[in-house]
Amino acid sequence: MAAGREAIPYFVLSHAHGEDEIFVGRFFRDVSVGVRGLLGISEDWPVGYLQAHDTAASSWSTDEQVAVASCRTFVALCTPRYFLSASCGKSWGIFAARLAAHQAVAGRRSPALIAVSWLGPDLPDPLPGPEWISKPITGEHGEDVSVLIRIQRHREAYEIVVRTVAERIVVAAQSDRLLTWEGAWSAAEDLFVRLRWELPRRFPLVRMAAIAGTRRQMEEVRANLEPYGDRSEDWAPYRPITGKSAVARARSVALQREMLTEVVPVSGLLDRLYEARRSNGIVLILVDPWSTRRDELLEVLRGVQKIDDGTATIMVAMSEDDPETVEHRSQLRAALRNVFGRQSRCLATARWAEPENADKFDGDLAVVLSEAEERLLAMAPGSASLTTADRPILRGP
Repeated sequence: MAAGREAIPYFVLSHAHGEDEIFVGRFFRDVSVGVRGLLGISEDWPVGYLQAHDTAASSWSTDEQVAVASCRTFVALCTPRYFLSASCGKSWGIFAARLAAHQAVAGRRSPALIAVSWLGPDLPDPLPGPEWISKPITGEHGEDVSVLIRIQRHREAYEIVVRTVAERIVVAAQSDRLLTWEGAWSAAEDLFVRLRWELPRRFPLVRMAAIAGTRRQMEEVRANLEPYGDRSEDWAPYRPITGKSAVARARSVALQREMLTEVVPVSGLLDRLYEARRSNGIVLILVDPWSTRRDELLEVLRGVQKIDDGTATIMVAMSEDDPETVEHRSQLRAALRNVFGRQSRCLATARWAEPENADKFDGDLAVVLSEAEERLLAMAPGSASLTTADRPILRGP
């Protein structure tokens, strides 16, 4: 093969970040082996590209953009979380635009978008996009692939799925040469934007962030450093009674309510607030009141106050078993009220809670998540905040 064509991956495997990373990696390797076997090429030839959507589209790497813009086939691991992701929607949209351009030029459809049911309850039917997108590949009896890959007795069924995917990749890649996407990523259409008004009714996505310092940051603020770790997400406000972090507790409560969760770093919180406003999502902000005494964290809190228009739910953990927090409770609460303002909508509703122990944290969170679900159901689809992307730009090889 010519060197130029070797640089174009036979397939991109697209999946939502945070779901079964180990098993997704194994599936990617197994499909790659199958494709190489069908093509009769060496084991070290990179036939695929693994795309994990863990960042905003604007910060995708050059390699990632080139892979999606030029790959011969696109394999999507379909899950509720996948269809709730704007980044996944843009990748799918770019490839769908390439397929539409190919059909306009060649006069026939290409089967190069290959959907795989990785975790499939209540997935969209039909899948979003033009009519050439077929139903997701499953096991022989409709099993999700994430189930088959885990259980030894399903090994044969799993291998059949891998072989089916590999064969579809090779057939589509060899029969069609798709046009390359050369447009701006900001111009890519997110084909899942409408779905995010429907899927949250069945599987709400809770984006959660902990506005809390690291142990090093809090050394200059307070004496008791036991609740802190190396990351904001390590903050465990109810130590020593329980060592579980606030984020881990929140994820457990959300899971019990059959909600999807995404942990957002503090650095990306404000972007997620904007995204939630567009996509009918829930944002849960877990706040250490001591964060008001770190300038960089105080600025994040102020940013939340400026952006939030009823989207975010705020949980402030003030442990009754932390003598230092109890001693400074009035000052810490006053600092938070000063940030959010005494007339703030969230201070006057169930979107603000101050649990004093771990059990109350779990109970209060169940209540505020229930309130958030009710708000989602009350919001009408087709909001004016939804935007239509610019038309795509494609060019031939």
